[in-house]
Amino acid sequence: SLTRATNGEYTITASGSFGDDYSLERATDGNQNTQWTSNEYLNGDGVWWQIKLPIPIVVKSIKANLQDLSGYGQTFSFQGSTNGTEWVELTKGEFSRLTGMTEYTFNNTTEYSYYRMYFEGYNEYNAIMIEFSIANYNISTYKNSFSLTKGVPIAWTVGQRILVQTPSNVSTA
Repeated sequence: SLTRATNGEYTITASGSFGDDYSLERATDGNQNTQWTSNEYLNGDGVWWQIKLPIPIVVKSIKANLQDLSGYGQTFSFQGSTNGTEWVELTKGEFSRLTGMTEYTFNNTTEYSYYRMYFEGYNEYNAIMIEFSIANYNISTYKNSFSLTKGVPIAWTVGQRILVQTPSNVSTA
C-alpha cells in the first residue's frame, strides 16, 4: 500500500498511511497537531517514510517529532541512498519520552538523493511521525562551490525555496 506525494521537485513516499487524516505529507506540513501514521504495525518487519530530492545533498542533521513509544522496543534509523534501493544508516535512535522536535546530528560527507526514516519494533503499534525536517545541509555546484551563510533557514517547510544569486561569470549553479 505505497503512498506518494510530490511538489514537482521532490517526492515523498511511505510504506503506507493509516488514512487521509494521517497521510504522509502530514509529517512535513509544519503543523505539530497533524501526523503521519503508518497503516502497518511495527512487528519487526520495518515501516518507512522517505523523500527523494531533485539533486543529491549532504545531510548532517535532522529534526523529528516522533510519537512517544518508549519502553516498547521501538527504534528508528535515518538512512541515505543514491538509488532508493541500497541504504546506508546515518543515525539511529530509540523512541523517547522527549516531546516536540528533537534534533539528531551525525557525521555524513556523502551526497544522497534519497533519505528515509526506517522504523522497527516488536509490538502492535504503528509508526507515528508528527513532524520531520532536514536541519542542516550542504549545497554542491557543478563548476564552483559556494558557501551560503546568510538567510538560510534552519528547517525547511513544504514549498519553501531559496534564491541563490551567482556571479555573472558562473553559468551553472
